[in-house]
Amino acid sequence: MGLADVYGGKMWLICKWYLDNEPSTRKFWTKKELENHLRKIENKIIRRELLAMLHKIHGRAVCYAR
Repeated sequence: MGLADVYGGKMWLICKWYLDNEPSTRKFWTKKELENHLRKIENKIIRRELLAMLHKIHGRAVCYAR
């Protein structure tokens, strides 16, 4: 989760890894759009962790990898 440079500005993104080791990246124009997407995650623990990470970013590009 973090920020990426795109043509004309910055874009929020989240990247998920699937069992076949292929990444799936979703991009959002605003932090609020990304937050709304994260709130739809069914797993409460993952949702809580991702929202906490998002609130710590404050406009800086960050990469969380595990």
